[in-house]
Amino acid sequence: MKNLLLLLCMLVWRGAIAQNFNYNQGGATTHNYYEEIPYEEVSGEMVIHVMVGGKARRFIFDTGAPVMLSDSLAGELKAKELRQDTLTDIVSNKFVMSIVSADIKIGKTTFAGIPAIKGFKGDIMKCWNPDGIVGSNLLRHSIVSFDKARRVIIITDQLSKLHLNARNKAKLTTSNDTQSSPILNIAVDTVDMQIEFDSGDSGFLRITDEIAQPLLQRKLCEVLDKGYGSGGMGMGGLQANAPKLKLLFTPFKIGGETFKQAICSSNATGIPGIGSELLNYGTLTLDYLHGDYYFDPLKSEVELDKKSWPVDFWVTDGKLTAAVVWDKLAAQIKPDEQIIAIDGTKYNNLSFCDMINNTFLDGKQTAVLTVKDAAGKLRKVTINYQ
Repeated sequence: MKNLLLLLCMLVWRGAIAQNFNYNQGGATTHNYYEEIPYEEVSGEMVIHVMVGGKARRFIFDTGAPVMLSDSLAGELKAKELRQDTLTDIVSNKFVMSIVSADIKIGKTTFAGIPAIKGFKGDIMKCWNPDGIVGSNLLRHSIVSFDKARRVIIITDQLSKLHLNARNKAKLTTSNDTQSSPILNIAVDTVDMQIEFDSGDSGFLRITDEIAQPLLQRKLCEVLDKGYGSGGMGMGGLQANAPKLKLLFTPFKIGGETFKQAICSSNATGIPGIGSELLNYGTLTLDYLHGDYYFDPLKSEVELDKKSWPVDFWVTDGKLTAAVVWDKLAAQIKPDEQIIAIDGTKYNNLSFCDMINNTFLDGKQTAVLTVKDAAGKLRKVTINYQ
């Protein structure tokens, strides 16, 4: 069952897309490298250990972001500022941050002179408190394979070291921006979706209205529901309230696996992507060097759970609130109204970390919400998972 807080199409993003500066600089100081890096999952993120400044550091592995260093680590390293850059997060917030240069050792391989964003804007990183982020600009001359069964990320420049099935190969593009974001070509019948693989997103699929329109026109997806509210949060803050569509896709293939009953909410703005939930169904390999990706499935097809709740939650000023309200419930709850309790359990003084880690509706098929309106009046609303 989906965690209501981690929205079906998760839009909590860890990084930013560069607007002006070219992050594709620096690289590995040696050739013929092969590293198997263990990772742990912490609140939906892949956390690895790297060496920076001669010490072990905790970094999030996020292909949807450029390399980043925390303010404290950049200060410790006395990292030289290269310039400032205007950045755009996944919900289209824009902000300016400083760029520094970093040397990062992953396993036995050193990646030197890598541009890195200095610091983390807002509160979004406090749940993980990392020293930094390994992003795609560091990986752009490598082949990266995600093996969730072994909790290992392989980073190499030797394709022959990996046992890949050519039948599961498709096109990978890394030239769409200045940080080498890995864009997968995913065919839905006659329509090709260009979707980045964002390992910093723990969800499955997120799309924009622009991508949804040709699918709707060719009847390759259908509208299950319409809604209104905020779809999530980027490093620059919450997404503004806006109309949403909840879409059910016709079966489509990624590599050697067919996905049935995939659903996702579309957003007017943002960056389309597919998140690390994909790794539950097979091994993904991003061949940045040769412009291909491989998805070797655990089985030939998977039927996803198309059920969902009629409201998505968020935490605002310590309070549990309605984020996106779908039309099925629109007459009973409004976006931004406070949820005092669920099945009698009260929720207050919540942090963003509580939102990420809590599973308010896990195991439930129905729930009774205690809702507080703008005038302070309480009412009970029953919701169903269907």
